[in-house]
Amino acid sequence: MEAAGQRDRRRKISALSASGSTIINYSTLRQDWFANGNFMARALQRQLRARQPIATYGGFPRHWLPLFAWVGAHWCGSIEPPNYIPLISGRSESDIVAEIETARANGQLRLLVELVASAEVVLCETLQRIDGRLAERDFKEEKDKQVILTTWHGYNRADVRAIDAVIADFKQTRPGVMFIPCAKARPYQNSQGYQRLMRRAAQFGLDMDGLDKIVITSLGPVPEPYWEHDLVQRYDTGVRDIYRLLVQTRALLKRTDYKTAWDLMGFVPYSDMLRMLHLEGYIPEPKKLASIRRRNIPSYRTTRVAR
Repeated sequence: MEAAGQRDRRRKISALSASGSTIINYSTLRQDWFANGNFMARALQRQLRARQPIATYGGFPRHWLPLFAWVGAHWCGSIEPPNYIPLISGRSESDIVAEIETARANGQLRLLVELVASAEVVLCETLQRIDGRLAERDFKEEKDKQVILTTWHGYNRADVRAIDAVIADFKQTRPGVMFIPCAKARPYQNSQGYQRLMRRAAQFGLDMDGLDKIVITSLGPVPEPYWEHDLVQRYDTGVRDIYRLLVQTRALLKRTDYKTAWDLMGFVPYSDMLRMLHLEGYIPEPKKLASIRRRNIPSYRTTRVAR
């Protein structure tokens, strides 16, 4: 049965070659070109910017199909992945195509690509390289859908990285700054948690009119003038890239000269980040409200070794 399938794949690829189509045949690729993701990233990046398919990818393992669909590439004769890939292994090409179309219909084809790429090293490297070269205009955006950031690849999306350009024109308007946590409800000022926190800060005696408000989010630091930006309204997250956030916040604060800074956040890594920014000279030493409950995530907690 498998031999018959291989013959059928070879016939399809041969027929396409005979018709003059450009074929990228998986079985004949030099593995040193393929393994680091650079060759595939360059080829698929060109496809993303093209208006019609410019090559057919023949005989590739099926975990490549979501990425091919996302960039608009044609393929034929896909094969079972050589190693187990969650969501993919053991399923036919028609099953995977149905999954792709369901994801597309729900505005989450990119999320499917990210999930599969997280399970295989070469695909992971390829997607990272593609994203690193894309401008926002090249990105195949799924309009009016929730942007779900649950993998590291999510933060490499061109539309997510574009938030840096949006907040780049932020200007300090008050002598002090208040850093506050994000909330599920958007815009943030409509959140009950935000309103309680502001009441608590006012009761503590903070001069609310003398403080710029910056929400620290997984997306990046979001000053108050940008709370109703489209991407800020649509994103949700389950993972955080703390170093990326540190770099973004440095850039945001580079042209400011705050005289006071308040840390109203409960998430310990974010507070640690503010202390680093103070030591680097970006802000004064952050002050805190003693009543705010601190929290962390398990992987950041110190493990106690039993003696």
